[in-house]
Amino acid sequence: MTDSSIELVPYSETSPHLKAGVRVYALTWGYDDKPSLKFFREYTRKEGFLGVVALEHGEVVAIAFGVKSVPGNWWHDKVALHLGEHHAALKDAWVLVEIAVLPSYRGQGIGQHMIDYLTTRQPYSNLLLSTQTTNFGARRLYEKLGWSYLHDGIQFYSDNPTRFVIMHRPRVQKL
Repeated sequence: MTDSSIELVPYSETSPHLKAGVRVYALTWGYDDKPSLKFFREYTRKEGFLGVVALEHGEVVAIAFGVKSVPGNWWHDKVALHLGEHHAALKDAWVLVEIAVLPSYRGQGIGQHMIDYLTTRQPYSNLLLSTQTTNFGARRLYEKLGWSYLHDGIQFYSDNPTRFVIMHRPRVQKL
């Protein structure tokens, strides 16, 4: 990371940084704050949850989190329909659910730092994520970090034609 003024701090449902992090997420992806906060709070209660915010001088500039990928979780079930429920990458897996970095902070290594923070703390053998097929900046970052493609384009929502690549990486041990 190029900017030493950035601090990574884990968050939970009761964290003082959660609402500001959700605001970053809502601004980044064009969502409303209130349903986004509900979404984030629901995920903090899921198995294997780990979330982190990036702070600059105490202000949240990025947020990311993931959970254990298990049958019954929306993302897992959607991906299993395309890969097959018994696909090896879905076994003992953790999924990076969301990452959002304010536009003015992109390209500084914050996203990579947050991904490293989250993934090196996982006990699971497999790491998974999805991103829009057209999000070439994110895809380049994931490729650079050793993620490979499991599927070249899933349409998660019947009312939205956006397609998402599914990516995988074996866990890297924390040094």
